[in-house]
Amino acid sequence: MAVDWVAESAWNGWPNGVEYALLRALQSIGDPHPYRIPPAGDHLEIDEPGFELKGWIGYGSSVKELDEHDPLLHGMDTGMPFLLASTQETLRVLPDTAGKCYFDREA
Repeated sequence: MAVDWVAESAWNGWPNGVEYALLRALQSIGDPHPYRIPPAGDHLEIDEPGFELKGWIGYGSSVKELDEHDPLLHGMDTGMPFLLASTQETLRVLPDTAGKCYFDREA
């Protein structure tokens, strides 16, 4: 299962079993909407001795370019989400030139 592989890679070094307890807890909740991994750089990231929960998805520039003249935008953010470089390395993927699709680095 891909989630297990990512979990093992990301949580290497945690005390034995902690990563599986967290994975089981996240898989067993009834409504997943109140829970999330925070985006990269978010104030909800955790960096404590023995426990680190960092976001692995970032958001592109909020520079609006042509969108800044769109009267229907109403202040919405137009930034595109992207995988952080460390996440791309862990998953062994590369983005396309537009940054919208990711491909297996070894294919």
